Amino acid sequence: MRWQSLWQMLSAFTLSFVLVLLLDGIPSQLIDMKRLYGSVWVGADVVVKQPQASDLPQQILDEGTAVSRSIKMSTMMLLQDDTYLIHLQLIDDQYPLLGRLAVYPNGLIPPGSVWMAEEFAQQIGLSLGDQVFIGDKSWTIAGFVTHQDEQVLDFKAFSPSVFMRYDQAADVGLISDISRLNHYTYFSSQDSSVLAQQLREQLPKDARVIEPSESLGRIERLLSQVVNVLWISRLLGYVMAGFLMHLALEHYHHHRARDIGILMALGVGRSRRIGYLCWPIVYTLFLGMIVGAGVCVPLIKGFAVLLNQNFPVEVVLPLWSLIQRACWVFTAIGDTLMLLHLSSMLTVQRYCY
Repeated sequence: MRWQSLWQMLSAFTLSFVLVLLLDGIPSQLIDMKRLYGSVWVGADVVVKQPQASDLPQQILDEGTAVSRSIKMSTMMLLQDDTYLIHLQLIDDQYPLLGRLAVYPNGLIPPGSVWMAEEFAQQIGLSLGDQVFIGDKSWTIAGFVTHQDEQVLDFKAFSPSVFMRYDQAADVGLISDISRLNHYTYFSSQDSSVLAQQLREQLPKDARVIEPSESLGRIERLLSQVVNVLWISRLLGYVMAGFLMHLALEHYHHHRARDIGILMALGVGRSRRIGYLCWPIVYTLFLGMIVGAGVCVPLIKGFAVLLNQNFPVEVVLPLWSLIQRACWVFTAIGDTLMLLHLSSMLTVQRYCY
C-alpha cells in the first residue's frame, strides 16, 4: 500500500508539472512568434511609408541602424500586343532586412533586368532572358520569385509582382512628383519602439511609421485573443495542478496516519516523525519535476516546429528559463500544500494520542 500511494503521488506530481510547464511554454511561444512574425510580415522591425522620399535623420544613421529602401507602385507591362497590370516593386541590395525573398537563380537583380513572380510568368509563357516593356524601355527577365515574406502589400493579391533595382528608378520613366506610389524605408533595430518614436518625431507628417504589431492587423488581434485565453488557461492549470497535488497528498497522509500514531506511541520525536512524512514527498516532488520536464520538452519543441512550418519565423525559446520558472511555481505550490497537510495531521495526532 505504501508503494501504491507513492506511485499515485508521483503520477499526480508529474501531471501537475506537465500542466504548469505546458501552459507556460505554449503562450510564451505564441507571444514570441507574434513578435517575430510581425517583423517578417513587414520585412523589418520598423517600416516608414511615405508618398515622397525624404532624408533619414542623421541621428538614426549614426547609430548604425540597418536600412533598406523600396518603391511600390501599380503600372502596366507590355508583352508583344498584350498589356498586364502589375505591382512593380523597386528594391535595393539590402532588401529584405527580415524574412525571405526566394528567387531563382540566386543573386542580385542585374542592371537592366527584372525579377517576376513565377506563377505569373508561367501563366503568360515567359522564360529567362525574355524581354518585357515597362515604362520607357524594355527589360530582361533575370529571375523568378517563388516566395516573398513581406506582406505590407500581399505578394499574391491585387496584381502580380515584378521586381526591379532601386537605383534604376529614374530609368523606368514612371516616377515623378505626381506619380501614385509609395516609398518604403525598412529599419532593423533591437529596440523598435524607441526607433519608431524617434522617426515619428523627426520625419514629415505625411510619413506613416509602421510597427510589427500594427502591420499584422486582424492576425495580431486574433493571436492576442488566443494568448489571453491561454494565460487564463494557465491560471486554471495552476488550480488543477494544485488540486491534483492536494488529492495525492491527502491519499498519502491517510495511509501514513497509522504509522505516525505508532511512532508517537513508541516515543519517536517530533522531528523524526516530520522527516518520516516529508522526505518521501520531497523526493517524489523532485522526481515528478524531472519526469514532467522529460515529457514536456519534446511537446514544446514539437509545437515550435509546427509554428516554424506554418509561419515564416523561427521560434527559439529559452527552454531552461521556462523550466526554471515552472520549477519555482511547482515547488511553491507543492511546499505550501505539504506544510498545510503536515500541520493538519500533526494537530490531529496531538489531540488523538
